[in-house]
Formats: sequence, C-alpha cells, structure tokens
Amino acid sequence: MLRRLPFGLMLLLLFGGAASTVQAQTFLSDDPVRVDPDTLDIDPPAEFVVSDYYNALRNVLGSPGEVDAPAVNVNTLGEVPRSTWYAPRHYVDRMTIEELVRGPNTVSGPDTTAPWSVVSMKVQGVTPGMTIEDGRGD
Repeated sequence: MLRRLPFGLMLLLLFGGAASTVQAQTFLSDDPVRVDPDTLDIDPPAEFVVSDYYNALRNVLGSPGEVDAPAVNVNTLGEVPRSTWYAPRHYVDRMTIEELVRGPNTVSGPDTTAPWSVVSMKVQGVTPGMTIEDGRGD
C-alpha cells in the first residue's frame, strides 16, 4: 500500500505532525539586547553557613554543578550582552596587538619586593584560601 502513495503525501504524513509542534522564536521590539543595564542597586548577600557534613555528602554523593536549565542573562540569540561583568573585548571593538598581548591585566601584579601580610583566611569550603596585602597596600 505504501508504494501506491505519492511521495509528497508520504512526506506530509511523516513530517506534517512534527512541523505543527515547532514554535517560532519570540522577539521583542528591542531584540537582540546588546547591553545589559545591570546598574540596579542590590542588597549584599546574607551570610550562609553550610554544614561540613552536608558539604561533604553533597560533593561526594551528589552532582553539584549539573543543572538542566536554560542559561540566564542572555539575549534572544543566546549571546551574552555587554555588562559590568562581561565585555566582548576583541569581538566587538578590535584591540591592538599590544592590548591582546597584555591581556586583561591593568596593573603589574602584587609587589614582590616587600613582605606580604595575611589579612584573612577562608573558613568555608574544601579548598584553602587567604586574602593577602602586598607592600603597596593592594
């Protein structure tokens, strides 16, 4: 019986139902957003104390970091807009060879000619860490 159906009708039967379920991307009048106006004031985060037992169980038996959700803070094209935390440096505004070689650093790094002072220690999590102050006070 399938040999008697015209080829076009077979395609319609095979793919016709799938085409009706596809939805078009919804665009707004200002799409795609190229700059994220993330200049709103926010409250500082509250201190959150995690139990060492919960932290160990979550990281040994669980799957932290595995999130099955769409990305947030992207525009309708899936691109990350320019904001206070992201700048598409060479993609949008071409950089000189000197700027590309220097990288994102704007200072020469910590002062290694004077001793450093430990300002605070990291007290949570499994990775040790500390905040230091160099001879220049940075």
